[in-house]
Amino acid sequence: REHLSRKFKSRFNTSVSDYLSRRRVIESIKLLPHMSVTEACYGVGFRNPSVYIAAFKKTLGCLPSEYKKQQK
Repeated sequence: REHLSRKFKSRFNTSVSDYLSRRRVIESIKLLPHMSVTEACYGVGFRNPSVYIAAFKKTLGCLPSEYKKQQK
């Protein structure tokens, strides 16, 4: 497990968990127009809305609710 993590980080310059978190946030963008923030959170595999909101803000620089309002 540690070997894979080191190889992944050296190859992609990010940790596996950060990569997966970013991918989930990007996928959630497609769901937000059709779902609530909580539904999108669970729909992409986050288990905790607080963690999802923090990852969303880290990735895109705004809250999911703000992003959703901008898209309307």
